[in-house]
Amino acid sequence: MKTFLAIYIAVFALVFLSVFLLSKNEGKAPYIKSVLTAVCVIALVGVVFGMTVLEGRYEMSRLYSSLIAAAAVGGIYIADRLGASFNKNSE
Repeated sequence: MKTFLAIYIAVFALVFLSVFLLSKNEGKAPYIKSVLTAVCVIALVGVVFGMTVLEGRYEMSRLYSSLIAAAAVGGIYIADRLGASFNKNSE
């Protein structure tokens, strides 16, 4: 379980950074909005996969896996809003 959680946290950090950078540079190229949408959709699918693994393989309760998923989705939202605020500040 420690290995899975370490990978989960590392992937979350990469998604957080990529969403932040894509959101920060959103207006500079026309394809960035599409890439940002794709990254967010793939991240949400990963969150559902992570919940399934935590509940099925590691027998974690649905409450705890849902809290972890909510924290991941909240982190993606914060990265998007933070990148958007930096985008507005740089103009």
